Amino acid sequence: MKVLYVSWSVPPAAIGSGIVAANLLRYLRKEEAMAVGAFYAGSPRSEWSPVWPEIHYGMWQPPESWRGERWIRLAQWPFLVARAWFVSRRFGATHVVVTYPDALFLTAGLLVAAVARIPYSVYFHNSLIDRRPASARMRWLESRAVASASTVFVISPGLADLVSARYPDARVVLLPHAAPGPPVGPDEVTVPPWSRPIHLVLAGSINESCADAARRLFEFVRRAEDVELTVYSGMQRAALERMGCLGRGIRIERVPQEDLQDCLRKADVLLHPHGFTGSYPQVEYETIFPTRTVDYLAAGRPILAHLPEKCCLADFYRQNDCAVQVHEASVEAIDRAFRSLAAGGEPMRIRLAQNAARASARFDPAAVASLLREQIG
Repeated sequence: MKVLYVSWSVPPAAIGSGIVAANLLRYLRKEEAMAVGAFYAGSPRSEWSPVWPEIHYGMWQPPESWRGERWIRLAQWPFLVARAWFVSRRFGATHVVVTYPDALFLTAGLLVAAVARIPYSVYFHNSLIDRRPASARMRWLESRAVASASTVFVISPGLADLVSARYPDARVVLLPHAAPGPPVGPDEVTVPPWSRPIHLVLAGSINESCADAARRLFEFVRRAEDVELTVYSGMQRAALERMGCLGRGIRIERVPQEDLQDCLRKADVLLHPHGFTGSYPQVEYETIFPTRTVDYLAAGRPILAHLPEKCCLADFYRQNDCAVQVHEASVEAIDRAFRSLAAGGEPMRIRLAQNAARASARFDPAAVASLLREQIG
C-alpha cells in the first residue's frame, strides 16, 4: 500500500481536518503514505518526526480574514494539481485518499487519480452538496466522486447513514477520527479537586458549525464570577473578537497540536459547543462529529456540552454517559447545568471522566490506521 493522502488541512494546521490527518498519518509507516495539503499562514509550529509520512504543500492558505482569500486559493489550484501529481509519481502511489471538506482539493485528488490511472477513495468529513444544494456543479462533483470511488470513507455514523441512503450502491465505511494517542484505561483516570477560580477550557475553531452555541458559553463565562476560560484555537484573535468570543474572564492561547492534550488535562471542565442553528443546512448540524470531541474524550476530564438534542454528537454522549448536556438554547440553562455538575461533586466528575476514557477507545489511532489498510488493501 502506497497512499497519497490529499487534504486541504494537514500538519501543522491545528484545525479540523488537519488534526484528523495528523493523528492518522502518525500511525502509518513512512513507506505507506505521503500527504499533500495547504500550508496555513500563522499556524503554530508542530513537530513532525522524519519517521512519519512526508508532508508536502501544494497551496499557501492565507488568513480567511484577507480580502480576496478565495481568489488567492483558486489561482494556486493548477500548482496544487501539479504538485500532487509530482509527489504521487515520485512516491509511486498505488491509491489516492482524497478528503472533503474543500472542493478544490477534492477535485485535485480526483484528477490526479484519473491521470495516474490508480484507484481512489473519498473521505467525507462533511456532506458536500447539502451546503450548496442549488449548485449543479457540487451535485455533479459529489456524485462523480462517489460513483468511481473504491471506498467512500465517512467520519461519523450520522454521515454514514446519510451517504448510504443517498448512494445505495456505494461501499460506505465508517473511518472515525483517530485519537491523539493510545487510549488511557478508565482506572488510570484521576480527577483532581477543582481550582479557584474554576478553570474551563474550550479547544478548536469557532465557525458556523458551533458559533451560536459558543457565544452562549462565552456569555455564561462573562457573567459568572467564579470561573475563567482558556480558549486554545488556531484562529486569528481578530476573527474570534468579531464573533463575540472575548471578554472578561476569557483568554486566548495558541499551542502546537502535540501540546494540546497536556493543556486539556489541566482543565476542571471542558466546554463543547455544537451549533443549534446557523448558515449551514440542518443536516450538517445533525450529522457532524466535531474533531475536538476525540481530544476531549482522551483528556479524561468532565465535559459540559451545549448542543441540540437531536444530533449525532448528542446521541454519542448519551450512549456513553460522558458529558453533561445542555439542550436549551439559553445562558441560564448553561448556568444551571454547570451548577448541577458542581453539586455532583467528585463522584460525578470521576464517572464522567472514566466514561470518556472508555469511549475514547473507539478512536484508538492504531486501530483506525489498521482499518484504512484493511479497506484499501
